[in-house]
Amino acid sequence: MSKPTIFIIDDSSQSVHLLTKILSKYGYDIRGETDGYTALSNIQRNPPDLILLDILMSEMDGFEICKKLKSDNKTKNIPVIFLTVLSDYQDRQKGFLAGGVDYITKPFHPDEVILRIQTHLKLYNLQRELEDSKRNLEELVNDRTAQLIKANEQLMHFQRNQRLSALGTLAGGIAHDFNNILSPILGYAELMRESLPKNSDLHDNLKYIFKGIERAKELNKQILMFCRKTEQTLKPLKVHIIIKEALKFSRASLPSTIKIYENIRDCGTVMADPTQIQQIAMNLITNAFHAMEEKGGSLKVSLTKVNLNFEDIKEPDMVPGNYVCLTVADTGIGMDKALIEHIFDPYFTTKEEGKGTGLGLSIVHGIVKSYKGYITVNSQINKGSEFKIYFPQIEETDEFNESQTNDSILKGTERILLVDDEFPIIALLQEILQNLGYKVTAIADSIEALKIFKSNPDLFDLVITDMTMPNMTGEKLSKEMLAIRPDIPIIICTGFSEQIDDIKAKSLGIREYLSKPILLSSLAKAIRSALK
Repeated sequence: MSKPTIFIIDDSSQSVHLLTKILSKYGYDIRGETDGYTALSNIQRNPPDLILLDILMSEMDGFEICKKLKSDNKTKNIPVIFLTVLSDYQDRQKGFLAGGVDYITKPFHPDEVILRIQTHLKLYNLQRELEDSKRNLEELVNDRTAQLIKANEQLMHFQRNQRLSALGTLAGGIAHDFNNILSPILGYAELMRESLPKNSDLHDNLKYIFKGIERAKELNKQILMFCRKTEQTLKPLKVHIIIKEALKFSRASLPSTIKIYENIRDCGTVMADPTQIQQIAMNLITNAFHAMEEKGGSLKVSLTKVNLNFEDIKEPDMVPGNYVCLTVADTGIGMDKALIEHIFDPYFTTKEEGKGTGLGLSIVHGIVKSYKGYITVNSQINKGSEFKIYFPQIEETDEFNESQTNDSILKGTERILLVDDEFPIIALLQEILQNLGYKVTAIADSIEALKIFKSNPDLFDLVITDMTMPNMTGEKLSKEMLAIRPDIPIIICTGFSEQIDDIKAKSLGIREYLSKPILLSSLAKAIRSALK
């Protein structure tokens, strides 16, 4: 691996020499210039990993140099740290507005400069890894999509359920690969967040990385849900929070010709999966947007608590009771009765090619029915449509309320055997577990892990294993270990697997089942639960 390159821009050759002497001791490749124009030319030809920039320069000051760097696609992402004698608040503000990521005033302490450089290089590397992962995912999706198009041509004469099955297998492969890519990115970002002061600028900057990871995770879950390849994680849920987030997310993409009216309140608790609730809201809002895309109109989203009596029931399979009702209404082109009869059919769509798959409302209908809920539709041509989703309301319990507020990271001192064939993931998990206080033995081969366990079964208090590994899967490894020591707590992790799920894992005696990428809090909680 090549050494990180740091470029120093300072009109004082003595300052350049001093910084070069300090930084070289830490293994960095140092380049420097005392002239701003020459520095810009050199950086454009051979971009470094980080730039240290003085402000008081002749001919062109540091603010202007930074602006030029940020306006060039080739250099705009390189982190720039201002290193200057100017300490006024206005100068700091100008530095950050110009695109700088940090601001250090002279005289400086070498240790401070080194620590800040190390932090920003880590952030820069994480950003590049995310961009690489995005490109890799796009290439993977493009390749798999090409395969899917070819497969669809061959499967045109088969039943629709066979088409969904083929798509599901494809999505499962993508999900497994993508989750393994996301896991180390998420884990190391969490480790960085834990090491930074909560009120620091760097801690705040990390939220953009977590935002990107969260969107990638949700996209992955939605791909699997489209193909019925993911299990529902039903839990007591306050759906108003998720629906507000979905509407907030949608606002950015809706044109100004569509006015949004919101009436979303806390209406109690339902048993639901948060990702599926988000999917329902996004599908209905997107469909409303398409209905008003040409002429504009009004979008109304509301969440209300309703009690349905026998006289209120309009659908034959509805039952009286308390419901949380999501209403999404638009003033778009509307639908006639003949069209309404088919809108929940799989692959049925009125959208032009490339704008819809015909799966959205079919998926929404399936999710709502699985919750024992109901959907009603009212629509008129050129007057708009109104969708109502009725979720059965459940009673809140103290246990639910406590679970919503307990955010502490649980720690321990037990001995853990960690097994995973992916070296980046096993290195990450080992560091996380050791930071939580555990004693960790990390093995990248399942056969070797079984040998170690056989030689001394009482050496470990817990086993954490991946599912998909060469030679011996996590399921097989767990069975072998439980045959030797039936009381050994085991946690199994997977990016995606059709061979095992939460229910099957529990039936085999495996204590906990985790889906990658794994949040630090989820891992810590699962460990303490397995060790009870």
